[in-house]
Amino acid sequence: MNSEPIQTSADGLSAESVSSPLPTPSNSAEALGSSSSPAGASLDQSAPLKDAVTAASVAANSGSIDSADSHLAQATVAAPLRGVMVEGARARGDQDEGPPSRPGREGNRGRDRRPHGARKERGARDSALDDALGAEPRRAKVPLPSRRQPLPADLEQELEAAFAGTSMEALVSGTASAAATGAGIEVDSRLTGVVVKIHGDDVFFALDERNEGVASLQQFRDVPDIGMTLEVVVTRYQPEDGLYELRVPGAAIDVEDWSDLVEGAVVEARVTGSNTGGLECAVGSIRGFIPASQIELFHVENYAEYHDKRLSCVVVEANERRRNLVLSHRALLEREKAEQREKLLTELEVGDVREGVVTSVRDFGAFVDIGGLDGLVHVSQLSWERVAHPSEVLEPGQKIRVRIERIDRQTGKIGLNYRDLLDDPWADVEARFPAESLVSGVVTRIAQFGAFVKLATAVEGLIHISELAHHRVVQVANVVREGDEVLVKVLAVDPESKRISLSLKDAHPLPDAAPQTAQEAEAPAADEPVRKPVVPPSGKPLKGGTGQSSGGDRFGLTW
Repeated sequence: MNSEPIQTSADGLSAESVSSPLPTPSNSAEALGSSSSPAGASLDQSAPLKDAVTAASVAANSGSIDSADSHLAQATVAAPLRGVMVEGARARGDQDEGPPSRPGREGNRGRDRRPHGARKERGARDSALDDALGAEPRRAKVPLPSRRQPLPADLEQELEAAFAGTSMEALVSGTASAAATGAGIEVDSRLTGVVVKIHGDDVFFALDERNEGVASLQQFRDVPDIGMTLEVVVTRYQPEDGLYELRVPGAAIDVEDWSDLVEGAVVEARVTGSNTGGLECAVGSIRGFIPASQIELFHVENYAEYHDKRLSCVVVEANERRRNLVLSHRALLEREKAEQREKLLTELEVGDVREGVVTSVRDFGAFVDIGGLDGLVHVSQLSWERVAHPSEVLEPGQKIRVRIERIDRQTGKIGLNYRDLLDDPWADVEARFPAESLVSGVVTRIAQFGAFVKLATAVEGLIHISELAHHRVVQVANVVREGDEVLVKVLAVDPESKRISLSLKDAHPLPDAAPQTAQEAEAPAADEPVRKPVVPPSGKPLKGGTGQSSGGDRFGLTW
């Protein structure tokens, strides 16, 4: 039975003039297997699709066009099937009709030269194939978004969360985007970060609302807790990760070569030896030197104590060309002390009591270290009694308790008091030395108006010059001298002003005398014997007076 010619066309391909019967099942399978097109490759891998094409070909060759259309309609693919049919038709048409004719000069390019009846019947079968393949539902078109329509609720929430806290001026000027790309934080700046995550050897910090940083876990002595606030230093920005590399102040960095050694960086040095100038050390594989003046805050005499020890040092000089690396352990100690000093200044308040260690004793007082900060105890605040030199009360290295008297936060000077924490000897002075009682003491000082007598520790009384003797006293030294032990009578006690009035003559009354005559009773009491004058008399008349001329007449003055 002769097959009628069928014309097929695929999307993106020009129609070919083919006049040949439909392929047989065997030929169809061979066409499917040998097709080099993508559609043929897909059909070769799908067995149900080959069966559908084979059934359609058998039905078409037997003359049942309706059955062929039903088999094609049951297939689940559209474009690959049309591609296979087109390729099969092309192959058969090329074998039967030969090469296609060239278009003429009149512009009949691609014109089908088959009889009109064959073309019409082939077009009808092509339409039926298109109807069968078009049964697959098409995807609905997505409408274009309109500016007048509101955005979905989930998209609105996402945008609001992304731009929360950012003003329109910041978005327009690009401040927010600059911060997001690492231009918002300067290198070597100190920030306060919050630990948000610890993963492996990395500790992640939240620096602000948009920036995060990472530091090595080896920089911490103890593993930090999540949520802990720490001070960090920004070293550089990683644009590929969007993170800042951070360094903990005072933590040592890993040194691999000279490029890691910069002035001011903190490294860990291992002391390998010493010489007369200081300590020899090694930072990784690089040799370094610590001068003797840069080892400690104090002078070090025995260098052997530091052998095989590891010290955290600050890089003072790093010259790769000269192979010169100079380190300082003292600079790190001073830096830590300065940080501790600033922190302590903010915590101290007047009236606080602190424990400290006496660092040095001077003529005017003693310096006490109260935990990274030195304060001065003036000589007048060392004891309740008079102190000639602070060394009489304190010595270097002694641990004492002091009270904060005054704080100057601008200059960092702190005044301390050691005396107020001792027992006040004037608290019960009235009970120990009541009025009208006789007590003994030692004369400590002599003045023109009297003599001071020490009755107990930090308790002194005054004997006025009028209370020294029963006769008139010209000089105090004529009666008592410093260091004399005397018996005195307490006249009055004033604990508030810390004053005690004493009397020497009342403690030593006059002895009973023999009966006196009337003339002796009327005579005045004997006074202290008259002392010889310091300047002996000259025996000549004194110059001046009212009996002589003033001498004004020599200058024209007549009065």
